Amino acid sequence: MSLFDNLLQEEKAKIHQLKEQLLNALSPREVRYYEDEIHSLLDRAEERSLRSQREHVKKEVLHPSVK
Repeated sequence: MSLFDNLLQEEKAKIHQLKEQLLNALSPREVRYYEDEIHSLLDRAEERSLRSQREHVKKEVLHPSVK
């Protein structure tokens, strides 16, 4: 599963909006701002994905499924 797959619909829409604003940025400061906002959203999605994976592994260790 890709990082993009872990984004919520609202996050995908926000990233799309930020990309548009990034393309229309007029200064290096604006570019950095939009880049930072996009990376922040991606970092949150990555952390959410990693937390979910850790919880899944923890459940399997504590309560292994019978096969």
